[in-house]
Amino acid sequence: MTAPYIPTRDSLLDQWGLNFSDLITADPALYGLDAADALAIQNAYDAFHAAYIIVSVPANRSQTTVATKNNLKNTFIQLARTYAQQIRNNPGVANDDKLALGLNLANNTPSPIPAPTSQPILSIIAGFPLAQQLRYADSNSPASRKKAPGSIVCQIYGRLTLAADPLPSSPTPTDFVIQGTKNPVIQQFDPGDAGKFSTYWARFVNRNGLVGPWSDSVSQLVLGV
Repeated sequence: MTAPYIPTRDSLLDQWGLNFSDLITADPALYGLDAADALAIQNAYDAFHAAYIIVSVPANRSQTTVATKNNLKNTFIQLARTYAQQIRNNPGVANDDKLALGLNLANNTPSPIPAPTSQPILSIIAGFPLAQQLRYADSNSPASRKKAPGSIVCQIYGRLTLAADPLPSSPTPTDFVIQGTKNPVIQQFDPGDAGKFSTYWARFVNRNGLVGPWSDSVSQLVLGV
């Protein structure tokens, strides 16, 4: 249920509006309002209430009286919603007083964003002189180029090793990092890197900095010019 909650059925709105206007009229300052605000609310409710009472009698119902009631009803709802939102979001108004007006309380506790649970599928799709092009995909939807749900970046770690050395098995904090916000990703190299092997690992990261599992590694020789 969204808040503030204002009934749309005439009979329920009439009861809700009476309570809303009476409490605010009795002590507008309690709700962060003043006498002019209370009077505006009271007048809008009274106009709707009078029109509602008229159409409640079958003999009085006509296109004109129903249209008048609907217009005054909409006017009251719009005015009441404006004040209700103001009161609901006012930290100086006690929750019990908000509930007494018939409002729902604001949910100020954000839902936690969990860490990504899927790992990237990382591939080197092209090698150029002193550059390589990488592509990542979510292991839960490998046909898509999108990141894992809730993540904002595919963080790619890379390391260069000599051709004679064994390929590394896992990333370390000293590896260079590519923040893959777009797909594919280009990695450039210095001329002295030609002939070395580059190895990459990737993981998804959400906006809270929580990280998902690492991908499998991929490696390729860096081409010279």
